[in-house]
Amino acid sequence: MEMKTQITTMKPDYLPDTSKRYAQGMIVSGEKVEWILLSGQVALDANGQPVAVGDMGGQADYIFCNIIQLLADAGATTENVVKINIFITDISRFSEVAAARDLYFTGRKPTSTVVEVNALIKEEILMEIEVTAVK
Repeated sequence: MEMKTQITTMKPDYLPDTSKRYAQGMIVSGEKVEWILLSGQVALDANGQPVAVGDMGGQADYIFCNIIQLLADAGATTENVVKINIFITDISRFSEVAAARDLYFTGRKPTSTVVEVNALIKEEILMEIEVTAVK
C-alpha cells in the first residue's frame, strides 16, 4: 500500500507564533514524495518586458499568479508549497508583497524567507520569488 505524503507544520512553543503569516518549519514525509522546485519568478511578461513598473503589490500579484499557474502545470496548488524565498529591493515595502501573498496562500502557510537585495535582473524588477512544493 502506497503511503500518502504528509506535510506537518511545525509550531514550537519556544518561538513566536507566526502561523498567520508563515510556518517556522515543515516536515514532509512519505514513501514517495515528488518535489516541485520553481526558479525565481519575476514580473516579466512573455516578451521579457517588465510588468507593473514601480508597483510592488502589482508585481507581487503578477508573480503569484504565474506561480499558481506553474504549480497547476505540475499538478499542485498552493497547499503543496512548503517554502517561499522572497528577494526584494526595498524591505520597507514588504507589506505590499505580504498582502499579495496572503491572497493566494489562504490555507496552510509555508515556511518563508525574505531578503533585501541591492538589485535584480532588470532595474524595473522589484522582487523575485522562489517556491518549493511537494506532492
